[in-house]
Amino acid sequence: MNLAWKRAWVGGALGLSFWGAATPSFANLQPSKNWAEGAVWYQIFPERFRNGDPTNDLQAAYHSDREKLKKFKSEWTPSRWTSDWYRLSDYERALGWDFYGCVGIRRYGGDLQGIVDRLDYLKALGITALYLNPVFEADSSHKYDWTRLHHVDPWFGPDPLGDLALMEEESLDPSTWTWTAADKLLLHLISECHRREIRVVLDGVFNHSGRNFPAFQDLRSKGPTSPCVDWFSGVNFNKRSGYPGDDFDYHGWWGFKSLPEFAEKAGRYHPDLESYILVATQRWMDPDGNGNPADGVDGWRLDVADEVSPVFWRFWHQKIREINPQAQTFAETWKETSWLIREGSFDAAMNYHGFAMPVKEFVVDDGLSSGDFLESLHERLEKIPPASRLKMMNFLDTHDTDRIASMIANRKRKTNRGYNASNRVAKKEDQYLPANLREEDTPLLELAAFLQMTWPGSPMIYYGTEAGMWGGGDPDNRMPMIWEDLKYEDQASDPLRRPRKPDPVAFSKKRFEFYQKLISFRQSHPVLLRGDVEIVAGQSADDLLAFCRSLDGTHLFILVNRGPRERTLRLPGAWNDLPARHWEPLYITTGNLGEIRLTQVGQRNGIQIPGESGAVLRVQRP
Repeated sequence: MNLAWKRAWVGGALGLSFWGAATPSFANLQPSKNWAEGAVWYQIFPERFRNGDPTNDLQAAYHSDREKLKKFKSEWTPSRWTSDWYRLSDYERALGWDFYGCVGIRRYGGDLQGIVDRLDYLKALGITALYLNPVFEADSSHKYDWTRLHHVDPWFGPDPLGDLALMEEESLDPSTWTWTAADKLLLHLISECHRREIRVVLDGVFNHSGRNFPAFQDLRSKGPTSPCVDWFSGVNFNKRSGYPGDDFDYHGWWGFKSLPEFAEKAGRYHPDLESYILVATQRWMDPDGNGNPADGVDGWRLDVADEVSPVFWRFWHQKIREINPQAQTFAETWKETSWLIREGSFDAAMNYHGFAMPVKEFVVDDGLSSGDFLESLHERLEKIPPASRLKMMNFLDTHDTDRIASMIANRKRKTNRGYNASNRVAKKEDQYLPANLREEDTPLLELAAFLQMTWPGSPMIYYGTEAGMWGGGDPDNRMPMIWEDLKYEDQASDPLRRPRKPDPVAFSKKRFEFYQKLISFRQSHPVLLRGDVEIVAGQSADDLLAFCRSLDGTHLFILVNRGPRERTLRLPGAWNDLPARHWEPLYITTGNLGEIRLTQVGQRNGIQIPGESGAVLRVQRP
């Protein structure tokens, strides 16, 4: 769809300006120089990032599936970090299960010390904020089935058995709580991040718990007489859940009985449950309780936020603002986010709907024209409250999706059904390939990253993307991080026993340096962090687009060519009147500024740009 045709009504409705109009679009972005505006995020799945302390690796006797596993002759052990991801160990073969039956019982030993040890790596990359997937005590590797919100998982810390002994002496009464070694290590991690000017955001899972949450265990043991009977949703003592050991039923999140859902009444939880959540929240935001939150976390990412009542979120947000007025909160939602931010008072959200999905459709799928892509981005950005737009987490992939490298590697296959639409190797009928992307496809990944770093919002990198990692949807998106100091086996096995060409697994210095340079460029230009955005060009049936970021008299012209061949953008409107001396090439994804050329096409000036690349030019505007 040609954006120029829609200027009359779209421009008026959204406050946009197309094809070179002088006033910048979204002049009401309302930058406040808050730390979350323009942050560069890095998402870490702790169990798979780095094994910094092998002495705390999970022991077989404490595995959540120990009763199921101990009947086999060989002993379960943590998986080797550098092994072929899809190759079954001797123990796993003895189970008689396929790869996807075995992968859930694996542990690789990632821990908090591993994150501490690699903070300088993140600083060198240019990261300014960390989002940690759940770190609290839980049975699984993903930790969304938490047991205690007020304790870090013991196996993430230096003294697991000592921590477990301490916790056995506690109840849900905060007066009984102590600080375990793992808890203290998290506080040390926060301190080390702050020393490097890196903010820390934890994953808050307040919609459900795990089955070992003491309140749920009390319900299981006492039945209808439990004081926690009203904490959980769908409790029915006339029906069994089907989960081993249960003689009653309850609602599990999306039917997963390992994740008992909390019950809402008039949009709130049981007062005792809310009290527990609030005290645990405060524990991590102001650990020493002295009223100064500098030693605590800087905010929260709230799991399945659109499945929790806005009434509760408003209550919770009011309380955390009292602890730290500068704390920032980010809602997880895969849908349009404006109502959630307004109703729940979130500062921003994970931008699946407003960024990740349209970028995949344009860059990876080639399913949108440049005009439709820009229109989609703008319409979705405009719906977000102005104060939140610069804080939106703009990512390409997460722990819940296939990785961007695999999206590109599978883009021409029938598996490519849209963003995270059954893009899993485990879906046997789909034949989703686990292979790494080819070298010739790298420009598409770099182009997607370029849009992350130049479009309004805060880019977020899922761990390992900068190192060259690939993988289909969960669980293949959670492979152990690739590090330069480790030697890995080739990925030669196939989970569906198909023939495959082995893929070497090694840290990609080239990919890291690309991200490092791109992030550095972004951080050195405040206009990319807080500037307004103006659409310049984008049409139907075209791969060329351009937009301009403006702040305090500085204007950066962003040009993208999604197509495979070199193209020339003919400058529209007032842009055509600017002489060549007003244009200064600053950056191009190919790395060769000489490939950006100012030309003349008939009576119009133009900018030449190679195929599958993005470029930035500084422009002097009257």
